[in-house]
Parts: sequence; structure tokens; C-alpha cells
Amino acid sequence: MYYKDECNKTVCLVTADRLEGPYTEYENNRVALTDKNVEGCCMYRLDDGTYMLIMDMYSDGKYLMQKTRDMFNFEIEEDCDLSFGARHGSMLRITDEEYGRLVKEFGI
Repeated sequence: MYYKDECNKTVCLVTADRLEGPYTEYENNRVALTDKNVEGCCMYRLDDGTYMLIMDMYSDGKYLMQKTRDMFNFEIEEDCDLSFGARHGSMLRITDEEYGRLVKEFGI
């Protein structure tokens, strides 16, 4: 589970064999690859089987994006820019049909 460490204003990782725990917190469990304050993390799977972790870098008004293959080791994704003013966003995969219905209902 990825969570915000309120004391250090970063995103950390704990693991468990079961959803109910108990959870293990490792000594070096920080996953955010920045010294800036981050929160509001969201993980989503990409088509190539890797995962993207996005975090709200609220002190800079933008998002930090990090890619991983194993959920433990990350690298910063430099090619994405989500600096559009929204806070604490999440990603959701939708079909072309669902996209069309959303555009029809709400416009762009």
C-alpha cells in the first residue's frame, strides 16, 4: 500500500500478505523520487505491463510521475506533463464508446 507520510510529506510503501494486514514498514520505504512535498498518489497499469505512480507535487502545482515494473523500484517519467491545475486526480481506463458518451453529455 502506498500512503502519505504526514511527518515527511512524502509517499511511502508498506506491504502485507493479506489486505487486513499485518503490514510491514521497511526502514527505507520512501518511494517518491523527490525532496518536494507530495501527496494524493494513484497507481495505474499501462498497456506494456508497467505501472505509473502519479503524485500531487502540491508545493509546485504539478504532478510527479514515476514508472515501475515491480511496484518497488521506480524511475521518474520525464515525458508526461499533468500540470493543468487539478489536484488529487486519478486515472481510469475507459472504452471509446464510454469516451463518446462522456463527450456527448459534458463536452470538452
